[in-house]
Amino acid sequence: MNNAINAQLINQLSVSNILGEGIQSHPNGQEIWWTDIQKNALFRYRFSDNKLERFPAPESICAFAFVKNQNALQDDLLVAFASGFAYFNPQTQDQQWIHTNVKDTQSQRLNDGRVDRQGRFWVGSMSLYSEEYSGELGRGELLCFDEKQNLSTHESNIHISNGACWSPDSKYMYFSDSARNQIYRYHFDKNKGEISQRTDFHTTPAGAFPDGACVDAEGYVWSAHWGANKVVRYNPNGEIDYEVFVPASQVSCVCFAGTNLDLLCVTTARQDMSDEALKKEPQAGDVFIYKTNVQGLPESLYLKE
Repeated sequence: MNNAINAQLINQLSVSNILGEGIQSHPNGQEIWWTDIQKNALFRYRFSDNKLERFPAPESICAFAFVKNQNALQDDLLVAFASGFAYFNPQTQDQQWIHTNVKDTQSQRLNDGRVDRQGRFWVGSMSLYSEEYSGELGRGELLCFDEKQNLSTHESNIHISNGACWSPDSKYMYFSDSARNQIYRYHFDKNKGEISQRTDFHTTPAGAFPDGACVDAEGYVWSAHWGANKVVRYNPNGEIDYEVFVPASQVSCVCFAGTNLDLLCVTTARQDMSDEALKKEPQAGDVFIYKTNVQGLPESLYLKE
């Protein structure tokens, strides 16, 4: 394991999210945004003045993207709600649906997503269980929302989709099926936005489910491990290079933020945890910020025609 890497906890945002997810760095470098999927809310934290804000949403926000149009950053976010895609302004609550009822929310919902380096928004879906629905796993898909607002399917038979991210040169795409404990690597055609030649990048141990992920400037993959209290850094060959231990077991997503992109920001959850478990993990659901000696990459923006 790489002992030269260092990550020191410098801040904790006490938000007690039920299902904190999808954390991203704003293009200005001074904000992080994330969602609490179960509480239908978006959060924004500003480093400059330590300001934390919460924005309600009309339904679960499963993933989102910052949007650039004609070289200008828009106020609206592109959002994957549980059932479909819409532009959403957190300040005004204005919502403009693009693709509705993409998923039957009784059996599935959209899940984690991110924008590739060419400006396409990739979002996965996942199977759901409830008292009313008793379906089977493997109903999830990997979808791509392109610059023309077209929606295409690129992978299927997914249990729980997570962790889409790309190598710095866009040669590879990484993607996880959490319930299968599997991180995959695909060859990525950056011009066509197509994936091929799926291989097993890393199989995680039982009880450690690969969740949200990002890639740093050296091409190493940082993966949040739900159930295992940690974020794991993998080298491009899929070998463990470094681990960051987090004081909450349900670690859900990561990003690099700050002026130098050297702040590792980590969301966690307290979903389905008993009172006894929460007594042992009172910080579950908070956001943790680590100062590192690693540099991340800027968050990609959805490029709208």
